[in-house]
Amino acid sequence: PVTKDEIDLWSQYKFLNPHIWGEHFNSFADQALRKVDRGDYYVYEVQKKSIKEFMKKAASFTYRVKLDDIAEMPPKQDVKVFFDLKGSARKAYTELEQGFLTEYKGKRASIDLSVTSLIRLHQLAGGHLVLENNDVIRHKEQPKQWWILDKLEDIGKEKLFIVCRFTLEIELIAAALKKAGYEYEIMKGGMSPKE
Repeated sequence: PVTKDEIDLWSQYKFLNPHIWGEHFNSFADQALRKVDRGDYYVYEVQKKSIKEFMKKAASFTYRVKLDDIAEMPPKQDVKVFFDLKGSARKAYTELEQGFLTEYKGKRASIDLSVTSLIRLHQLAGGHLVLENNDVIRHKEQPKQWWILDKLEDIGKEKLFIVCRFTLEIELIAAALKKAGYEYEIMKGGMSPKE
């Protein structure tokens, strides 16, 4: 994924290969950007002529493809599906959720959610929970996996592209697909170029 913002693009190229656009933002900014004084703060604006040289250099190392250019991609379809958690997953979810609510004079009010707490809720919705000591609880009820298997049955030979937030969720889905006899491929962070 790339962004249209050249400043963000610089950080991506630094990550991929710091020799492409350089290791230091200031040297990149001196050559391709203009510092604009906004009174209380500064912003960087792209110098169109200079940035063309950077883009040309980047093109010699990388190949960018827009989704619109890929002929095999079907139209994107976003589908919201609501799952009803059951059993131990429902109990754990409710306990976590209750921790985010407070009661005052018979009325409920939400309190700020921490990032960790939100992640725990998302994990539960995906069929697992990672505890603070890194133990993993896998719940028997797997509504997401069941929905995916039903969807695959409905679409026949079409391909389904599934995006997950957690590696464990990928593993649970892969296990369900394998058990049902479906072919699948997994792409995730940390894979080698060969993989």
